[in-house]
Amino acid sequence: MMARKSILKPEPGAVRLRHVLRVLPLFLLVSACSGADLKVTDFGDQDAADAQSDGDEEASEEDEIIEAGEDETEPEEEEIVPDGDEEDAEISDEGEEEEHEACVCDAAGPCCDGCQPIAEGETCPDDDLACTSDACEIGVCQHRLASGFCLIDDACMEKDSVDPENACLHCDPATADDRWSEVADGSPCPGDALDCTADLCLEGECAHSPDAEHCVINGVCIDAGTLHPELPCYACDPDTASIAWSPVSDQPCPSDGLGCTDDRCQNGECVHEVESRFCAISGACVSAGARHPEFECLLCDPDLNRTAWSEAMGVECTEDNLACTFDLCMEGECQHIISEENCLIGGACVANGAPGPDSACQICSPQEDPLGWSPHADGTPCADDQRACTTDACQNGACTHVVVAGFCLIGNACYEDGQSSPATYCQYCDAAFSSRQWRNRQTGADCSLDQCVVSGHCDGGACLAEEYIPNDCGDYECGLSPSGCFECGECDPDTQICWLDEAGDRHLCAPDRGGDCGDASGLQNFSPWPMHAQCPTHQGRGDAVGPAHPTMKWIFETEGDVASAPAIAADGTIYVASGDGKVYALYDDGAVKWIYETGAASSVTPAIGADGAVYVGSQDATLYAFTPTGLLRWSADLGGPVGRSSPAIGGSGLVYLGAHNNVLYAVNRTNSLITWLFPSAGQIDSSPAVGEDGTIYVGSQDQKLYAIRSNGTLKWSLTTVGPLRGSPAIGADGTIYIGTQDGRLHALDAAGGARWSSDSGGEIRYASPAIGQDGTIYIGNREGALTAFNPDGTQRWRFLADHPIESAVGIDGGGNLYFGSGSDGVPGGKLYAVDPDGNMLWSYSLASASRSGGAIGADGAVYFGSDDDTVLAFQDCEANAAWCGADRRYHCNASGTGLSGAPENCPGGCHWDLCMQDHAIRLASGFGGLLTAPDSSSLRIPKPHLTIEAWIRVESGQPGQILAKGTWATSSVNYVLSVACSASDCTLALGLNHNGGVYGWQARKSGNPTPFAWTHVATVLDDTTHAARMFWNGERLTNFISVPTSWPSSITLAAHGALQLSAGLDTTFIDEVRISDVPRYENSFTPSVNLLPDGHTRLLYHMNEGSGTTVRDSSPYLNQGTLSGSASWTSDTP
Repeated sequence: MMARKSILKPEPGAVRLRHVLRVLPLFLLVSACSGADLKVTDFGDQDAADAQSDGDEEASEEDEIIEAGEDETEPEEEEIVPDGDEEDAEISDEGEEEEHEACVCDAAGPCCDGCQPIAEGETCPDDDLACTSDACEIGVCQHRLASGFCLIDDACMEKDSVDPENACLHCDPATADDRWSEVADGSPCPGDALDCTADLCLEGECAHSPDAEHCVINGVCIDAGTLHPELPCYACDPDTASIAWSPVSDQPCPSDGLGCTDDRCQNGECVHEVESRFCAISGACVSAGARHPEFECLLCDPDLNRTAWSEAMGVECTEDNLACTFDLCMEGECQHIISEENCLIGGACVANGAPGPDSACQICSPQEDPLGWSPHADGTPCADDQRACTTDACQNGACTHVVVAGFCLIGNACYEDGQSSPATYCQYCDAAFSSRQWRNRQTGADCSLDQCVVSGHCDGGACLAEEYIPNDCGDYECGLSPSGCFECGECDPDTQICWLDEAGDRHLCAPDRGGDCGDASGLQNFSPWPMHAQCPTHQGRGDAVGPAHPTMKWIFETEGDVASAPAIAADGTIYVASGDGKVYALYDDGAVKWIYETGAASSVTPAIGADGAVYVGSQDATLYAFTPTGLLRWSADLGGPVGRSSPAIGGSGLVYLGAHNNVLYAVNRTNSLITWLFPSAGQIDSSPAVGEDGTIYVGSQDQKLYAIRSNGTLKWSLTTVGPLRGSPAIGADGTIYIGTQDGRLHALDAAGGARWSSDSGGEIRYASPAIGQDGTIYIGNREGALTAFNPDGTQRWRFLADHPIESAVGIDGGGNLYFGSGSDGVPGGKLYAVDPDGNMLWSYSLASASRSGGAIGADGAVYFGSDDDTVLAFQDCEANAAWCGADRRYHCNASGTGLSGAPENCPGGCHWDLCMQDHAIRLASGFGGLLTAPDSSSLRIPKPHLTIEAWIRVESGQPGQILAKGTWATSSVNYVLSVACSASDCTLALGLNHNGGVYGWQARKSGNPTPFAWTHVATVLDDTTHAARMFWNGERLTNFISVPTSWPSSITLAAHGALQLSAGLDTTFIDEVRISDVPRYENSFTPSVNLLPDGHTRLLYHMNEGSGTTVRDSSPYLNQGTLSGSASWTSDTP
């Protein structure tokens, strides 16, 4: 067995384990854990390991273990030496005969002589450290550390040496000689260059602790109580945190601009707590109990919700003007609760038990059905059907009429039992057989009593005549003969009617009211005058009867001549093309609805399509199509200017018009594509007429009348005398009428053959024929003659005017004729009204010519264009009536025959039956006064492409918010216009809020510009160039102090929310507010104090009403506004 080894405990610090490991050839690592088993690991060379592993014997004795130290986690280093009491260590193995001598030293080590250690203290190899002594001890080369040193990271450090990397660590051998030790807490250390910190060691680190009056944040000394530069509810509070900002509570924070909120910090947040007597809704203070401006059953109830409207319960709401209902708010809606003693049927109150208006067999019974009629008791008498053969009584809620015994009720007539049918003797009333149908008489019965029979007999209920009375049609062309027994002929159902002649003694076939308009499906339904000469065939007739007395309805002034009649839409809008290059849309009272400026003058009558689109040709060689609200739908480039050729619309969906490049165009009204074109050899000023079969008829200055098929191919042409500038008309039977320069009116059949030609007595240039209801054809000439021709070409009468007639003729429902006279460029002219017999009804003198026929409105008003640069409207008037007309107010005299005095001027416009003076709105400060427009689709501008402008003035201070669409605090898209001023400058700002993404532009106007005087402000967003432009009194501002980092290219301003005009800060005057969906201004301009609408105007408030709470919108969209709060009218205007 192996000899026991002894382990001696050396003096503390005498031998370091790392040196032992360096010199011992074999070392046993012994576990220091208390009570643990001895674990031995062999670190000797391979020979020693092999020697120890020889044999299969097991050690018979346990090794004796001597503890090397008391520290369980880091046992002191131990030295293993032979037992001091034995000079030789023997290793014996019981049962073995051979003993081996033990070797206790590494023969190769510097401190060994063979297997024995050399003398103690002998010098051994130096470890190159100045702070250690190198000597042999028990066969091991020891390197003992000198007193007053530390050995740290194989480097000698004198006592109190400071760690070069940490001034709060030093060499302290008494604490540890192999690592840095902490200096005493409170020792100075390098400073951080801050005056507010103490630089002292703490637990081995250099700490820079702020003093009690400061915080150190981001390397800067902050005085206690200093607020965060950006977060107003954070401050330096050394008691809470000395190196970070601390949240603040119960301290004032920036105001939200509302007088009803307490603005205080709470836990680092700026909280705007609404006072108990208010609600803060949509950025405005609302008093408790105040109702929503649009929804009366929503109100401010601070006890329920201080930031939103609350539902009103049991509060009275708008009456429905019904005596049988209680009008109360319930669940946020105005409900009209029916009284228990009434029914509400068809919007009317009905008393309990009251009969129905249509039948006494229905009554009001609130218990059965408060909203409908209930059946009356069966047998109750009901309405008499005025038939002697019935009894009238209720049955199941219906009034029944039971036939009395002995009678028949057939075809709503009573017959006594046995009475014959009025149609034939061969049928009679047999009440026992049936009270509701005829019974046939016996076959063979004599039926000579029938109206048209001389002799005959009955068979199957019919009279088989053996002889009839003679045919008595005589000279009847149609209808029944005098006896009623014979059909005398049929008229052409498409062009003729059967009528009794004036003598009343015969039926004749006659033109059907002059013919119809052909296929008018391409024109607007119910439009009284949708195109030149009223319809595609150029009948020139309206349905309403014009004025008997020429009372001026209004005069609208343009800036150029109006050479053709207006067109009139179904809603009464009047469309006018003018020589000033503008297309005007006017309300029926002459107020402007919208204006569009084309590239050149226009001398045509617009045409109104089935969808309300308006088509106008212009001398800039363009055909324009507009929406009813004035937006350009499309424009088609033509090859030449459009002169006086007014567009016609056929049922095929094509728009036809001629141009001065000698071409007739057919343009698709849907997509503006030219479907076909037809070339002539001369300029085309003639307006095309379209026949019922789709043939287009048009004249040309090449002296030809063309008939063109609907596919654009030539059907036929007719050469005339002189250029054809006038327009053709088409009669009931397809006859084409055209006047020529030689003064003749020609009538042609559908194949172009001549029917007749008659002399009008003078040159016919631009005048066009019109066709009366009786087929009479009317046409004027340059001699001033208006001639009426019968359908056979014979002259009926001639009326002489004072000036040449170059116009078409408008015919009203009474057959009266309306036309203008005068020559282009020659002073003087007149408007005429002539009756069907050629007698003058009235005339109206002009300073210049009128080349316009009258256009007749649905109310009988007649409209003319004039070279006086005016549109004139005439009407009949009721006695003492008053009405608006194009910025004037007119008064009818007491007899109803004309005007009473001169019209009254209305500087603010005359519209909505209001003669308005110039006014503006005064809005009290702090949102005290509001002008609100309900949300509408027209105010939801589809992209950042807009102009917002207004005239503003403040009494004192600064204006603040001017206009806001929607609720800025929500994530809805809104736009906000505001102005903020200081002593030296003003900032004009526009903000967009798109789903929480905020975009803002701010531009500065310097030079003490605070708007104490009226100032025009305008902001423009141009989505095409991704640019914002701002204007101050027309001056384009260039000093932008804030712009968004990116353009809101993906924004769509389609959010809901009311539009509000308000004074955000101080009392503000506001006037002429316009919102447009286009960028109107590019460079500096002179702002107008009277803004005008066009198709891109989404809202326009002139604010000239002067009374009431309604502010009317002059845009085509009629976004009427409502004043509330302390908003008031003022005569202080720009």
